[in-house]
Amino acid sequence: MQLSEQLRATNQFSLAIAMLLVGPVAEEMFFRGLVFRAWHQRYGFAIALVGSASLFAILHLLSWQVLVALPLGLLLGWIVLKTGSVMPAILGHFGANIAPRLMDPILAIAGYSDSQIEAMVRAPIWITCLGFILLVAGIAVTSNYNRSR
Repeated sequence: MQLSEQLRATNQFSLAIAMLLVGPVAEEMFFRGLVFRAWHQRYGFAIALVGSASLFAILHLLSWQVLVALPLGLLLGWIVLKTGSVMPAILGHFGANIAPRLMDPILAIAGYSDSQIEAMVRAPIWITCLGFILLVAGIAVTSNYNRSR
């Protein structure tokens, strides 16, 4: 049974609580609140950021989750450093977990058929990676633009 089928077979309320509340709070308190901060004090920013994000990714176990968790962990660690708080990381993690749940209804409202939505779900991983690269590039360009003004 594939993961998506297993998730559909579980109690949706329990799954939603775990994915949207327990996961983001517990994981961010551990990975960014404890691991990142302790490693930052001991080893410096770069090792703390890459190390805590890598640990976060590895512990997600599934290959597709690792590909998403590593860049997410890097971003959330950077956010904790810049804000000095783990709360924005918890909110960011919540947003990352809820986004896929919102996409199907949004695409359906936008007029996409079930078969078109299914085709998007099965898109090659390189498309996701390209989208992430473009997102990071857009943030970098915007950030540099705002600094030069």
